Parts: sequence; C-alpha cells; structure tokens
Amino acid sequence: MARVTAATCGLSDESQSTRVIIAVTCFFVGTSVFVVLRTWSKLLTRTLYAEDHIITLAVTLAMAPFVCTVYMSALGFGSHLWRLKDGALLQILRLFYISEIVYVVVLALIKVSIVTMYLRIFWAYRPFYIACYFVLTFILLSSSIITVLTILSCRPVQFFWDRDIAGGSCLDITAIAYANSGLAVLHDVTIILLPMFMLWSLQMTRKKKFFIGVMFALGGIGLVATIVRLQTLRDFGTTPDPSWEWVPVVYWTSVELAAGIIASCLPAIAEAKKTLSQRVNSSA
Repeated sequence: MARVTAATCGLSDESQSTRVIIAVTCFFVGTSVFVVLRTWSKLLTRTLYAEDHIITLAVTLAMAPFVCTVYMSALGFGSHLWRLKDGALLQILRLFYISEIVYVVVLALIKVSIVTMYLRIFWAYRPFYIACYFVLTFILLSSSIITVLTILSCRPVQFFWDRDIAGGSCLDITAIAYANSGLAVLHDVTIILLPMFMLWSLQMTRKKKFFIGVMFALGGIGLVATIVRLQTLRDFGTTPDPSWEWVPVVYWTSVELAAGIIASCLPAIAEAKKTLSQRVNSSA
C-alpha cells in the first residue's frame, strides 16, 4: 500500500543504504586497527590489566551492532518506508532493538575501562582514587538502569518491532534515548575532567603532555558525537519513517563508539612504542 501511495504521489525513492554500509565499515575497520595495535602492544610489553579484559569484551560486543547495521542496510535501512519489501521493516526494527541494547552496554564498558585505568595509574592518590570509585559506581548503576529500560521499553518486547500485536504498549522510547545520551554526555565530561588537573601538575615532558592532550581530544570527539547524536533523537520514538530517519542516529553512534575505543587504546600503544624504543636503543 505504501509503495502504491508513493508511486501515485511521486514520493522520493532515494536510498542511503550503501552510504550507511560504507560509513559503518570504515569506522569498524579503523577501530579494529587500533585494537590490533593495542593487542600487539600487550604482547610486546607482556602486561595485561583489568581494563584490557574490559575493552576486549567491549570490542567483541561491538561487532553485533556492526553486523546488525550491515544486515539492516541490506534489508533496506537507509531507504524510505515505502521502498521496503514486505516484512523488511519488522526485521530492521528487530535488529535495531538488539543494536540499541548492545550499544548501551558497549558504551558503558568503554568508560569503565578508562576509569579502571585511572584507578591503576593513580592508586597512590587517595582522594582521586576515591573519586574514581564514585564515578565508576555511577557509570555502572546509571548504565544498568538504561539497559533495563531499553530492554523493557515495550511490553511485550516484540511490540517494539511489531506494532500489530494486540494489547502491546511502550514506554516513551524517545525519553529513554534522551536519558541515555544525556547520561553519556555527563559520563564523558566527568571522565575527561577527572584526571586533567592532576595530569598537568605532574612532571612530564612536553611530548608526553602532547600525547595526553591528543587522547583527551579523542575523548572530546566522542563527547561531540554524543551531543550531536542527542540532537538526532528528537523524533526517535514517533517517526513514521524509521528506516530513513534513524540513519543519522546510526552514523553518530558509530562515531561515538569508535572514538571511545580508540581513546582507550592509545595509552597501551604509547607504552609499546616506549618499550620498543628502549629495546632498539639498548641493542644499538
């Protein structure tokens, strides 16, 4: 019916599906390069800490949204509703539901990994150490609440993707999405500001301070991506054309996750570079 109406009214048949696949693939491959470098650095330095296990879990789980997005695009995500084949929207919404849940978990794990690294590095500074534990607890509790709300956003769960189920109902999905992104912004700002004054008060070379600045800049990119993503959620739960209107949400979700994972990998890569330089100099 939608296709007949679209043809009669001359509605747009534009598609963003290919662009979506290219964009998320580039982000995934780029992120994977840094993860491989991080793994190599751990083999080189023979060190493995709690944050390494956490980020490995995050990266492994992050494969799910990537695979779901590619499959969604193959089904027509990125196209207008009236261009989709029969039953495609139901499958797209089911995959999007899975991706949203995993996204919340992955984002939390990335931030937990970074704060865990703070705890390891600055364990001797008790006030900072205690502050990190408060931040860690806040991230875990707030992310757990958002995860549960996302999972149970509709009753029955299947009503999220199949609105033909009799008696089904949903919470305010847009409000949940806003709450998630709002908390993500708060988490990012806290994580960026938490160690800043301490780091710059320590005795470091300009080169090391510059590298730390780059790491914070990447965290800033993730923060900007979260804020922009927040702006794309205005009609998230009410749009009649989700296969088209949700594309910006997917774009900025990819940027947000990629920036967070890359930022978490940089310290380990820097340590490997330092170890490699020392070995080269000692053998010279």
